[in-house]
Amino acid sequence: MQNIMPHLTLTRLNGQRWRKYLLICLPIVTMPFPLLAVDVVVVVHPGLRVSRSEVVHIYRGELSGYRVYELNDAHWQEAFCRDYLNMTASDLKYIQDQALYAGRALPPRKLDDVQDMLDAISQTPNAIGYLPSAAVTDAVQVVK
Repeated sequence: MQNIMPHLTLTRLNGQRWRKYLLICLPIVTMPFPLLAVDVVVVVHPGLRVSRSEVVHIYRGELSGYRVYELNDAHWQEAFCRDYLNMTASDLKYIQDQALYAGRALPPRKLDDVQDMLDAISQTPNAIGYLPSAAVTDAVQVVK
């Protein structure tokens, strides 16, 4: 039986041709990934000074004295955990549960709405949470 499409056989792709196919296909395959990037920022009560490294310790339950808020949205929670804590949301949940059962921390308060988060952070001393960067107002302070 004769090969109907000889130009697609592996013998035709040897040499330099496979590189040309790779250079054409690679940008098409990787193009959507930057579009999936999400901008999330950590916010605190105005006047509260918290460093980015302290954010990790606060959310892990290793620093007390803070009222921790989280959005009840898996999309934003995953973005926050990836960008700030370098872990998955399930890893964070496990660590927070351990701190809770050991009596070292209170559970984070889950909020359903971005506006609820803004209100809670701005009205509660020592409050910390995260928001989409587009939702930040002057009522809260962004952790840098």
